[in-house]
Amino acid sequence: MRWKAGWHVGQELGLFFAVTFGAAWGLWLPAVLAGRGLIPWHPPTAPLVVLGSAAPSLTALWLAGRNGSAGALLARLGRWMGSPGWYALALLGPAAVMLVAAGLHVLLEGQVPPFPPPGRWPLVFVNLAVVALIGGPLGEELGWRGWVWPILRGHLGPLGSSVVLGLLWALWHLPLFLLPGTPQAELPFFWYVVQAVPLTLRLGRVYDGSGGSVLPEAACCSPCCSTPL
Repeated sequence: MRWKAGWHVGQELGLFFAVTFGAAWGLWLPAVLAGRGLIPWHPPTAPLVVLGSAAPSLTALWLAGRNGSAGALLARLGRWMGSPGWYALALLGPAAVMLVAAGLHVLLEGQVPPFPPPGRWPLVFVNLAVVALIGGPLGEELGWRGWVWPILRGHLGPLGSSVVLGLLWALWHLPLFLLPGTPQAELPFFWYVVQAVPLTLRLGRVYDGSGGSVLPEAACCSPCCSTPL
């Protein structure tokens, strides 16, 4: 019976990744091609980026709804952490991971990512709020952390799950690095991959320590995605 359970879990995870990648890339790639002048059609970029970003959570809700657990998954949006220490880890952790990744990139003869002009820095706070709402608990994290992480962790452990999910998570973002005008377009993809695995491990740790809440993930992910456009 264990192999049947494992086969079912593998099918569910495979379906999640297939739908999540297919939906997001299906929306993002036309914008990438248009932005690079490869097709004559010019779709509205911002709506496509936002809709694609919601693919992980919408896919997770669909899969959870098939076995009657969509309500339990949504409830993770309303859980608040009890210890202030988890907030500190959620807020300060991304900066540490990003600095280490940037240092490794420079050591490998890469260039330091360019900083935007000072006049555009006020947009950081606007982007931070938008990413925290859309790109965090309501966009990606209900899927990645709320649905995928507990399943992977139960079979591969925290470290193995961080490697698998971190690499897939980074690959899922690849079209955004090719799309002119996005925060990711200003960064080297290698730099993002380097930080993805340790960041996934820390996000999973925060999720587990907070009793299964996806709210801290907004604080964890927002600083990484809030570079002024």
